Amino acid sequence: MDQIFTYEQASRGEIDFVKRIIRRNPAKYGTAGGILVKYPTNSANFALLVYDFEKSNVIFSITQEHVGAPQGTVALCEMAAQNNVAVLGFLLDKGMDQNSRNEGGVTPLAIAITRGQVEAVKLLLRRGANPNLVYFDTFASLQQAVEQYLLGQDQRIPAMISTYKEIIEALLASGADIAQAKRLSSRAGTDNVSKYLGRLKKSGTPPSSSESERKSWWAFWR
Repeated sequence: MDQIFTYEQASRGEIDFVKRIIRRNPAKYGTAGGILVKYPTNSANFALLVYDFEKSNVIFSITQEHVGAPQGTVALCEMAAQNNVAVLGFLLDKGMDQNSRNEGGVTPLAIAITRGQVEAVKLLLRRGANPNLVYFDTFASLQQAVEQYLLGQDQRIPAMISTYKEIIEALLASGADIAQAKRLSSRAGTDNVSKYLGRLKKSGTPPSSSESERKSWWAFWR
């Protein structure tokens, strides 16, 4: 059914059609999904519509002319949040900047880490996303991933632990700066995170946190 979703229809913003496509394939699109469409005779032309059922509106519509514009950054961030690697890769192929920041100053990589979207994280890193960019003048990607990893250990959530262990390994393999993350953690007062970072190796497997680290993490966040 997706095949009949043409570039012209997307460009015209035919919302009812978008809703029908998503509802026919909820496993693919979920409650908020990205639909990528290409003009049959010209692959340089495309449109991306994202429909959010909870808000009942189209989040954005994007075409080639938006590459490098704010709409492009919004699209990258939204696809990173949804782990929609097919559309994310397509947008990067079209020249969008993997290190661009949204209006809040946050990168697609940071958003993917926050959501625990492993495949989006790995794709962005493979495509040159900088793991050492700082956002909110406070956080770096490795620091953020370690915080979530420790939270998963503290709350004994196996899926969260395995997800962020994989993200930490991907960040280290892509050159994440351990010293930078440790420095930012110390500045933020998250001593347990700083202590954990001090035990990391550049290319090694993340160690398990100690009981004292888990306790200090819980005390910090409660």
